Amino acid sequence: MLMRTRKVRRLAMVGASALALVATASPVAADPGPAPLLNGWMPYWSTATSLSSYTANADLFATVSPFWHDARAGSTAGSVVIVDHALGQSAATALAALRSKGKKVIATVTDGTAGGYMAGVLADPATRSAHVEQLLALAQTRGYDGIDLDYEKFAWTDGRASWATTKPNWAAFVTELADRFHQNGLVVTAAVPISPYWVYDHATLGRVLDGVRVMSYDYAVGAPGAIAPLNSVVAETRTMLTMVPGSKLIMGVPEYGRDWVIGIKDAKGQPTSAASCPTGTSTTTRTVLAKDTFAVTGLAGAVVRRDPVKDELQVRYSRTYSAGGKTCTVAREAWLADPQSVFDRLRAVVAEGAAGIALWTIGGEHPGQWDALRYFSKTRGPVYWSTLTTGAYPVYGAILQRYTALGRGASPLGQPISGEVNGAVAGSRLSNFQGGTIYWSAATNANEVYGAIRGRYRALGAESGQLGLPTTGELAGKLAGSRWNGFAGGRIYWSLATGAQEVYGAILWRYAVLGAEASPLRLPTSGERAAAVQGARVSNFQGGRIFWSSATGAQEVYGAILLRYLQLGGEAAIMGLPTTGERPGAVPGSRWNGFRGGRIYWSGATGAHEVRGAILMRYVAMGAEASALGLPISGEEAAPSSGWRISNFEHGAIYWSPTNGTWVVYR
Repeated sequence: MLMRTRKVRRLAMVGASALALVATASPVAADPGPAPLLNGWMPYWSTATSLSSYTANADLFATVSPFWHDARAGSTAGSVVIVDHALGQSAATALAALRSKGKKVIATVTDGTAGGYMAGVLADPATRSAHVEQLLALAQTRGYDGIDLDYEKFAWTDGRASWATTKPNWAAFVTELADRFHQNGLVVTAAVPISPYWVYDHATLGRVLDGVRVMSYDYAVGAPGAIAPLNSVVAETRTMLTMVPGSKLIMGVPEYGRDWVIGIKDAKGQPTSAASCPTGTSTTTRTVLAKDTFAVTGLAGAVVRRDPVKDELQVRYSRTYSAGGKTCTVAREAWLADPQSVFDRLRAVVAEGAAGIALWTIGGEHPGQWDALRYFSKTRGPVYWSTLTTGAYPVYGAILQRYTALGRGASPLGQPISGEVNGAVAGSRLSNFQGGTIYWSAATNANEVYGAIRGRYRALGAESGQLGLPTTGELAGKLAGSRWNGFAGGRIYWSLATGAQEVYGAILWRYAVLGAEASPLRLPTSGERAAAVQGARVSNFQGGRIFWSSATGAQEVYGAILLRYLQLGGEAAIMGLPTTGERPGAVPGSRWNGFRGGRIYWSGATGAHEVRGAILMRYVAMGAEASALGLPISGEEAAPSSGWRISNFEHGAIYWSPTNGTWVVYR
């Protein structure tokens, strides 16, 4: 932003006053929530930007003040004319956009007269009253809800010796102005310097006006220092509360900082002047809008710290310029505002009893402030801010509770690297951190996902994918060194040996029934994938596999039975998909799995062998392993006679031929 004069800097900084205090009575909706805490200024030179910022966040504002009018000396002695600033767009269109948000529009009028002129206007009862009527006409003809006075020449131009004379005339003026405005259902506020500038008679303002906006910034202008030291803002709030009712007190908060030159050196490293620098080298103090703060903190070599008392970012850096045979290095020091500094001032002044803050300027802010301000305005709850200097990232609400439980910055998540944003699932929210993400929804609460599990989760589409939102944080698994996260649609398991693998749907249900990672299957070694049979799915585990199809359901195969199954070609071969999980056999110590093409039996004495087709039918009809044949000791093989098949058992064999069917031979 182009800071015009000291008057404009302070003015604008004052921002829109918290006109919760001037809001007219209206029917009350059920549980409307806390009154808005923000007010702010819209400078004429940034109308489009400021309007966009305000309309997107109007729910947080009690009032808005378009900074559109200037009082200047008229053609006759003691007269005043109101001049409209050029907005770069239609004033009527801009005003309509402001009004569409349903908040009071209180236009600011600044003092553009020469030093001492406005003091003279107020000293004469006739010209004073004429100016009152002039301001009333401005509000009525333009359709404003009131006027905000920003007459700073008394403080910055007229000189302290004039204050004793000006003070009572100013008091008479604001008293008359407030009376006329109130008669017509309009409001009056004033933007004024801090308490040492007693010419403004703060006590009278607090008694007769609807809002007093205190410009609690510009503590450092000519030399490096905090623009609005938090400790000074708090002290000034306490002082003002002795003169202004808390319901009317609005403390100005800057959305800008400054960047000063603190030294210039020549190519040899010796102190020099700006004359030694190439043409065009910037060696003057510059204003840095809050939205540009992190462009400065992110400069190569910048040393950044947040002053713990003043609560602003102090940045020191240097830049070397070389051109036209000249070389110099310019060292700079900046004190900058960011979302945390704005939030901390709001929280502090509200805690002291003020009605809210006024932003200078709406449109100059870093967008990262809005969610935190919105959360605080609605709940008055705590907010945690990242210590990173590449952005300002708030954490609050249920996500902050979870982050705190994990150890905040000392946890595997590290520092936040985003504000809280909407998740892909309707109603969900998330905050990103250096090492992971915390997701929240009303149904699942707040749960973290980080590390390798987070990587796999993202590869699967995160909350938009098969797994949906997390329903647990990361937990220790039942096997040493293993970890897992639960999700609405499944789980992801991790170990150093297996990596991160998902299990979901019917396969997860079967896995859980078996005991999950504590079962013989142990940990998954793959995610769910297509099986060799069309429409079927399979997940691999350290100890086995689980297959699923709509016809067979989810069934596990593991151990020696799995080895034999794979030797036979797995699901794509003669045995087909499993139709049962592994079950205990009728013979103590034996096990078996059913498949679409047969069964595989196992015992420690006999090993794993399949029985299938007509031989299996005969075997089962006889009582299978509980019969006199006992367990199989071979798979189905070609018999010595051509075309015959045989399966051998502990106590006999079953033969089969296409012409003779099956018969049993005992040993």
